[in-house]
Amino acid sequence: EVYQRPSSKQIGKLLWQILDPVRYLHFYCIAHRDIKPQNVLLVTKGVQFPQLKLADFNLATELQGEFLTKCCGTPGFMSPEVVQGRYSELCDVWSIGVTFYQIVTGQRLWRDTDTKENHFNELLEQTPLSLKSTEAWKLQGSGALDLAQSMLSLESQGRPTAAAAMEHDWLQRQMLGSEQACCTIS
Repeated sequence: EVYQRPSSKQIGKLLWQILDPVRYLHFYCIAHRDIKPQNVLLVTKGVQFPQLKLADFNLATELQGEFLTKCCGTPGFMSPEVVQGRYSELCDVWSIGVTFYQIVTGQRLWRDTDTKENHFNELLEQTPLSLKSTEAWKLQGSGALDLAQSMLSLESQGRPTAAAAMEHDWLQRQMLGSEQACCTIS
């Protein structure tokens, strides 16, 4: 099956619809901890543009001013600090970055990693993580790769918050003239 890559405007709208509910959750000190394409529902009936809804809150937890320590989530989408067992809500931004990569390229960022140990080993092999400027990224225009790279910063302190990612120049350009959907959480 050939991957039909969405346009950069469509990708921007999709990314916005994932970031917006996460921004909302983080504002209320909640981390989702399992963001991946399978936990984003696609609504197409009765809408002009597909609507995304963030789902599966089984691993969501309240942040209580301390780092989270439970290693949970889906290998291939977990941030390095989740695997190491000391993380904040910025783990969700990493997972969105992995999802963003997959939407743009039509490929997984990591090989099929079935365990957190295999995932962590792959992370270590690719340190520092450097995304290549492929044709898929060039089609997105200036700044898309920069946004993905920032969301996939190995150090969580180098990652933008969901709200800051929504302010990135590339995403703002994609959203010009679009109705910026309110957060959608299911």
